[in-house]
Amino acid sequence: MYAYIKGTVAALAQDSAVIDNGGIGYRIFMPGGSLQELSVGDERKIYTHFAVREDAMQLFGFLTEDDLNVFRLLLGVSGVGPKGALGVLSVMNADDLRFAQTTPREFRALPESERRPPRK
Repeated sequence: MYAYIKGTVAALAQDSAVIDNGGIGYRIFMPGGSLQELSVGDERKIYTHFAVREDAMQLFGFLTEDDLNVFRLLLGVSGVGPKGALGVLSVMNADDLRFAQTTPREFRALPESERRPPRK
């Protein structure tokens, strides 16, 4: 629905950023590494994925189109939802994930809720 949102970083939280665009604040859930690159007051373009569930509508955002594309690939894995895919990208960037041969040690580095092995 939204390809990207360009605006000013209005606030930062542990798992999200609020981007002010035209007087509207968009809460966008982002990987930890991306959030660390942002500062309040920065003008940024955030590439987004709009997820709709029965009980929620959420925006997930990324600093590069490459990260967004890897996020969408992860969503194609059975048993991986948006929060799970975001959790993976918080631990490994798109390039690391693309070329990784996941070892048990790397798997343990994933957040507890993301440790279920993919079914695909």
